[in-house]
Amino acid sequence: MKKAVVFTLGCKVNQCESQEIVNMLDVFGFRTATNLGYADLYIINSCSVTNEADKKSRQAIARVKKFNEKAVVVVIGCAVEKGYETRDNVELIGAKDKIEKLRKFVGNNFVRISNAGAAALGCTNSKMRPMIKIQDGCNRFCSYCIVPYLRGRSVSRPVDEIINEVSQYKNIAKEIVLAGIDIAAYDDLIGLIKELGKNFKNDFRFRLGSLEQSIITKEFLIALKENNFCEHFHLSLQSGSDSVLKRMNRHYTAELFLEKVHMIREFFPLAAITTDIIAGFPGETEEEFEATLNLINKAKFSNIHTFPFSARKGTKAFEMDGQLSPQIKKERANKIIEIAKQHRQDFLNKNIGQLQEVFVEENEGYTRNYIRLKIDGATTAAFANIKITKGDIIYE
Repeated sequence: MKKAVVFTLGCKVNQCESQEIVNMLDVFGFRTATNLGYADLYIINSCSVTNEADKKSRQAIARVKKFNEKAVVVVIGCAVEKGYETRDNVELIGAKDKIEKLRKFVGNNFVRISNAGAAALGCTNSKMRPMIKIQDGCNRFCSYCIVPYLRGRSVSRPVDEIINEVSQYKNIAKEIVLAGIDIAAYDDLIGLIKELGKNFKNDFRFRLGSLEQSIITKEFLIALKENNFCEHFHLSLQSGSDSVLKRMNRHYTAELFLEKVHMIREFFPLAAITTDIIAGFPGETEEEFEATLNLINKAKFSNIHTFPFSARKGTKAFEMDGQLSPQIKKERANKIIEIAKQHRQDFLNKNIGQLQEVFVEENEGYTRNYIRLKIDGATTAAFANIKITKGDIIYE
């Protein structure tokens, strides 16, 4: 039996699509793995959101070749759309319709030996918290982001297709994660939430991927509360300065963003609210950076993913005046990281002594508001109600 490795870089959507690829390869009779090792076929699911991601995607070819220089190597995804160049003998498949194109490539080059029929489309991960892709693409065209040019315009999966996929995990999984490039752009996200609740509220708890602040309304929050969705919100901020947000082509103000944060906490007092912030956007002054720090201190995020600005060729920000030095960008990112650590600790302290529902997997698990705990003696792949102590928390 031939072996295949699916090596994934980038976002949750890539992770989800990689599992679809694993399921597809099972049908062709491959033994599949997601960790690097010897294989006959390597599929590198690439990312191009930053220059560093591009670099890692290119380096992945050299890494897999060390295990088997005669193996078939396929690079798929966003880095290919960005104009991926390689002298190595590899197959290149872009981000659009990549799984179907990959299926045809594998079908043309390897003999199917499984009688399993068509590949399952689910995005189950190894710990049985399935990620299901509900949307792809993006229409926002933020000035720093290359993704809309790589994945195309926003496309929503039909509700009945999603419902059918979720139903496959009854009596198997306990939590479902809904993923997408921009799930706030889903055609009728509130309608989908209600349909999932109507069909599966007693079977699963649900968790949403990254959101834009525009989706946060009272109607939306009520729908989450009534349909067993976790109180975990990743709201993409990027900057706390109105002038920087305008240059980023982000259509909101810092004040509006904070209003959405406060609205969430009215409905979910212990909600985890996490975010992304770009440090050192072109032209960012000390005053603009201070505005970001002030917003962080007001919002009190439970976690922040911050990174220095990475100029992506093909975006408007690439050609903007006022590009900052790598040193300044790094210093500002580090300052955000230090402030974020304190707010993270404050969030965890606020949860100590609280009774929380935890989904337990292999002696650890996550609360509804995404605190990772170590759980001794609890049943695996089950829910447990636990009063959190300081010793339970796994510090990440």
